[in-house]
Amino acid sequence: MYEQFELIRNYLIENKYDLGLESLLAAHILRTKTDKKFTKQEHCEGLLLSVLSANRPWIGIVQHIDDLKRVFHDYDPDFLRSANPDDLTRDVVAIGCGNRRIAAQMSEISYNVSLLDYYEKEYGDCDAPMQMAVENPIEILYVFSDKKSMLKFKGVAVALAAQYMKNMGIDLVKPDVHLRRILQRFGLTAGLPDEYETIRICKNIADKYGITQTEVGTILWQFCATGYLEICGANPRCGVCPANSECYHASLYK
Repeated sequence: MYEQFELIRNYLIENKYDLGLESLLAAHILRTKTDKKFTKQEHCEGLLLSVLSANRPWIGIVQHIDDLKRVFHDYDPDFLRSANPDDLTRDVVAIGCGNRRIAAQMSEISYNVSLLDYYEKEYGDCDAPMQMAVENPIEILYVFSDKKSMLKFKGVAVALAAQYMKNMGIDLVKPDVHLRRILQRFGLTAGLPDEYETIRICKNIADKYGITQTEVGTILWQFCATGYLEICGANPRCGVCPANSECYHASLYK
């Protein structure tokens, strides 16, 4: 089972494709190996970069990381609590990092920073929920993203909350449309899996191959995403896919 993932992973290794795992796993390594606690400023950065990834290709965000740091005043919490949302929206759009919810996202920043303030006041450390998430990631994912949670971040559903947690060193995949769609195409689910089913399957893959969930998600995501390999994107290129012999979707078009 999961032969498709193994074929894709081997393809990337054989072709010396740089997944950038060293940088992607840096926060996870710091948290798990050195017991690092992340600052509120780092949390603001991790959360905002997650939010900005919604409804747009990530490659454009990567190209403007330094510009975003300038716009958000190095993600200073005091600045973000009081910044004018209209000014932030204008500046983010000006550098090509907007999306269709950008105005709403900028208006939600102050509230979301206040949640970090709450965690700091309640637990003595705004990083406390992430420390709990090392052992119970799904429970904390629910707290951050579920509509029934009183501590949900505004504008943050499951996929964005998972990305935020990844940015803070938690070993988790971002169950976005790329991962959900490729798992369905592989025939691992009867229909398009929801976010939690996607996380469960990717964890099983990680356990089977003895790697992190972050690595599983990164491999599958880059195999699909715009600006990266783009082999299993919205319009899959099954003819060049190294896993087409084991893919349910590809078999339908032979």
